[in-house]
Amino acid sequence: MNDDSREDALSATLSVVSRKWTPQVVVALHGEGPLGFSELQSAIPGVSSKVLTQRLETLGAAGVVDRTVVSESPLRVEYTLTEAGRELEAVFDSLESWGQRHLVTDDPEVVVADEDRRLTGLFQRWFEPTYVVHRAHDRAELLEAVDDETTVVVYDTHLPGTGHADVPSLVGSVTKACRLVALLTGRIDLELLELDCDAVVRKPATKDTVDEVIETQVERYGEPPGEREYHALREKREALSSTVSAAVLAESERYEGLCERLEVLADDRESAGDDS
Repeated sequence: MNDDSREDALSATLSVVSRKWTPQVVVALHGEGPLGFSELQSAIPGVSSKVLTQRLETLGAAGVVDRTVVSESPLRVEYTLTEAGRELEAVFDSLESWGQRHLVTDDPEVVVADEDRRLTGLFQRWFEPTYVVHRAHDRAELLEAVDDETTVVVYDTHLPGTGHADVPSLVGSVTKACRLVALLTGRIDLELLELDCDAVVRKPATKDTVDEVIETQVERYGEPPGEREYHALREKREALSSTVSAAVLAESERYEGLCERLEVLADDRESAGDDS
């Protein structure tokens, strides 16, 4: 095989197998196939229906996966690996071995999700020496970027394709342990009480500010639910008390509830001998 043919074959192969979720589809079908669509999705935690459909179409067109109609009414289809697909197991085994030797790192993974590509690029340049940084600029890219290895997601509350409450639920559908840092534009106000996040950063922010927040969340990764709630509520209280007048806070029942809950959690921690 000459160099041009080799390059063409390699490019064609990588265009199929290098997409996120493709190895998981092949591995799932190899170990448990044939599988229906819902069964396959259940075997791959975190993959969306849309992305799984796209990957199956790509693998089908490449001759890696067969789609068989099992029944017409109700419609049920099953997916199996072709002979070519079964041969990919050895390829993925080799790639896994190479990755374990040369690429696996203990560096925490951080996803920065914001419509502003300049900002995500800036964050990547700031923090990539310390963390593995992935960028996302809308809902679909966020779902592509987050997996069960993600440690922290730093996200704009107005990320395209999401509402202010959507990102935590989207991330939570993939990994419950991931820490959430909300990026807010403008003045911090009582709407912060509506956000499900572990910390908050007001844009624009300095490198030192963001670095401190991410470092703190990385250190807290994996803490028990009660500890996580305590720290999240304390972060919100500190952010609000530094930007909202005491008079406004005194009139807020939600803020009063936050403070009362913090007192309960603080008592629990004191009883457990944890004063940190």
